[in-house]
Amino acid sequence: MHVTLGEAARQSGISKSTISRAIRDGKLSGVRSPDTGSYRIEQSELERYLSATAVVRATAATEAQTSAATQVTTVEEQPNPAALQAQIDGLKQLLQQMETRITEKDALLAKQDARIEKILTALPAPKVETPAPAPEVSRLRATWRWLRSTG
Repeated sequence: MHVTLGEAARQSGISKSTISRAIRDGKLSGVRSPDTGSYRIEQSELERYLSATAVVRATAATEAQTSAATQVTTVEEQPNPAALQAQIDGLKQLLQQMETRITEKDALLAKQDARIEKILTALPAPKVETPAPAPEVSRLRATWRWLRSTG
């Protein structure tokens, strides 16, 4: 017996688009009707698809529960105090090495600053050229310019 896409959706409780996608992906076989263009799905094929998806969902739920239980036991387990202390000691040594390197770098920078200051003080002072004074304009020439500009 064949059912339509809508009837299959009603029987299974799955949306029509999900069933259509399953047919397109090859997970569910259905035949397109040449007259109407709608899908016709065999009832036994629909039941096979529903049972297969139920198995997949149950497997996923079981895996989710298993991973949640694994995370809970991992959180509940107490770490080894000796291992934690070894990690702390290693980090302290690393911190001491970094502080030593910073101190060495600061000393090197101070030496370079002193060299730069010595070079700058040894350089001659730059010559500052004063601009030449503007030539004085005679009173007669200033009057003449004024007369020309006023017309």
